[in-house]
Amino acid sequence: MRDPLKTRLQILGISAIALWAIQLINAITGDSFLQFGVIPRNLIGLRGILFAPLIHGSFRHLIANTVPF
Repeated sequence: MRDPLKTRLQILGISAIALWAIQLINAITGDSFLQFGVIPRNLIGLRGILFAPLIHGSFRHLIANTVPF
């Protein structure tokens, strides 16, 4: 049986790496992922409810969220 703490730390680590990879691709592509954020008063903007937690406005924003994560 696997150690539950080790499994949880692996999941957190993989999640953090995924968020950093998404932000890196977003930065390289000129913030093209920002269109997938929540867009108020727009039906297509509702997709942001799903994608917004994965998108960060800048590396500073991502760092601020990674520390408590």
